[in-house]
Amino acid sequence: MDSNKSDATKEPPLNMTSRKSKKPRAPSKARQRLDDSAYELFSEKGVNAVGIEELITHSGVARMTLYRNYKSKDDLILAFLDLHEKRWTVEWLASEVTQRAKDPTLRLLTIFDLFDEWFQERGFRGCALINTLIGSEFGGPAHRAAAEKLGNIRLLVENWARDANLTKAHDFAKLWKLLMRGSIIAAHEGDISAGANAKRAARIILKHWPRQKSARKKAAKKS
Repeated sequence: MDSNKSDATKEPPLNMTSRKSKKPRAPSKARQRLDDSAYELFSEKGVNAVGIEELITHSGVARMTLYRNYKSKDDLILAFLDLHEKRWTVEWLASEVTQRAKDPTLRLLTIFDLFDEWFQERGFRGCALINTLIGSEFGGPAHRAAAEKLGNIRLLVENWARDANLTKAHDFAKLWKLLMRGSIIAAHEGDISAGANAKRAARIILKHWPRQKSARKKAAKKS
């Protein structure tokens, strides 16, 4: 699920990073240009449509610099997916949702408000994670990495569902992810109203999804 979003600053209620290590050193300017070029080109065209020569030309780095930082294009794709998760999932989706909605139930619906805005952007090219998953060799490094990061989005939704006192939060998140993914694919087909339509379907699901008994009792006392 992709858009070049990187302005927000809050972190989500979930650590998306799968690699635990010491604080990384700041990348060199050449490495930064390379990473930014890969992010832009892979997001716009897909990882399979962009070759090494185009990356070198677009970034302005030397071939030796590229291979000094990345042993292969596959390694560059994995770095792109890490950066995508940071910029899109953490700094855009999670941060924007938590800033716009304080109520956990409303956060679940706010996802589709963001999607509605995203789908209507002129440069919308679908979701880089989904595109990479479909376009990569099944079971290969890029396929596994894209699947892992899509799974992290489901975990984020699961956390919000649990905060909203929904029962079977894991199953709910799997269903919600299907709705999210379906709306993205519909938008990629040209249906820019997919976000709004998905939100209407989401309201129906929420209305009929059971909540924890303790939450129902609290709601009854308030009323």
